[in-house]
Amino acid sequence: MSNRFHNKFHRHNHHTNSTCPSQFPDSSYDPIASRTSPFQGEFYSQGAITTTETITTYKNLSASCKIIAGAAACASGDYSGVLGGRSNTASGGYAIIGGGCLNSASGCCSTIGGGGCNSAPAVAGTVGGGNGNCAGGLAGTVGGGTGNSATGTAGFVGGGNANQASGSFSVVGGGSVNTASAYFAFVGGGTANSASCCGSTIGGGCCNSISEIASTIGGGLTNTITTGAATVYCSCATADYSTIGGGRNNTATGYSSTIAGGNLNRICAEASTIGGGYNNTASGLYSTIGGGICGIASGYYSVVGGGYNNCAEGYGSTVGGGSNSLAIGHGSVVVGGVSNCTLGEYSGILGGCNNIIGSAGNSSFIVGTGITALSSYTTYMNRIELHSPGVVGYGPQSEIVFRDTGYCRWTVFVTTAGVVSAVPA
Repeated sequence: MSNRFHNKFHRHNHHTNSTCPSQFPDSSYDPIASRTSPFQGEFYSQGAITTTETITTYKNLSASCKIIAGAAACASGDYSGVLGGRSNTASGGYAIIGGGCLNSASGCCSTIGGGGCNSAPAVAGTVGGGNGNCAGGLAGTVGGGTGNSATGTAGFVGGGNANQASGSFSVVGGGSVNTASAYFAFVGGGTANSASCCGSTIGGGCCNSISEIASTIGGGLTNTITTGAATVYCSCATADYSTIGGGRNNTATGYSSTIAGGNLNRICAEASTIGGGYNNTASGLYSTIGGGICGIASGYYSVVGGGYNNCAEGYGSTVGGGSNSLAIGHGSVVVGGVSNCTLGEYSGILGGCNNIIGSAGNSSFIVGTGITALSSYTTYMNRIELHSPGVVGYGPQSEIVFRDTGYCRWTVFVTTAGVVSAVPA
């Protein structure tokens, strides 16, 4: 079989278009190919193909070693390629740069899609585009934006500005100046947020920080989760498994504690909860404050439902609402009202104003206003009015049934005429 491969020296007469006709009158006289008569089939070359202009192909363009295109491009890595742009360098093996300017893919199997001044120095690092981004961790990814870096193993930054995913398998979705610096840490967006402990999550907001394991801040402003946080000017979730949903200037330092929102709320006890409100403190283990202003739940299992300036200090004590009320006795309850106080254990005040159950008033109750209870197992009230449809044999009347000290039951009847009588029940 004869050798029919084209082996002409490349001279002006083989140009596709005429070149300097006055100087080279034979130019384009015997063109190798032209737009109207292109090469048929495949074109092979054992050496490099270099051009200062655009290469156009209507099918595939392939190379067994590397492809270099664009101005001042360099593909020095084995099987690397620069497909376009200007001053791009693919120095890692199997590295690819799609385009852009001043990009550098030096990691093996690294990829830069485009943009400017981006770098992928780690193995399998990827930068989609943007400006000044760096995929410096193994299999790290930066989607775009500016000044972002994914330096942790398999770290990911979606976009935004000056974000860092330095923890292994960490994620920053976007925003500005956010940092996910621990294993599996996540910052969704916002600005100046920091998730620095394993498994911690910040959804967004501004100036939020977490430094304890598996804790969460949903959003808000200057919220913090951190062990032993002593500041009341920024929100802080620093205890393991604690959560701040949002709000501002909240602090959760108790293990597994939760602040849903509000402002200037503080938890410093394990498994405690504040729903919201302003300037509330849950310092008792397993205590709860629903909301309100200036509430304190300092007893174990204590509850303040809401209101203003209420305090549940006793073990298992409760203040439902109202204002300026105290539940100091263990298991005591103030349902509501104003300026009520229970000192006796298992005592209760239904409501009213200026009521006090003394320390000797265990298991006593007050229904009314301005009452002081000093005896145990006693119910105090300002007035009682009983209504009854009547009993056969006595006519319309009201009745009270009680036990005496000998445990005998008595029924006291009060008729409509005001007659009082007592008979054994």
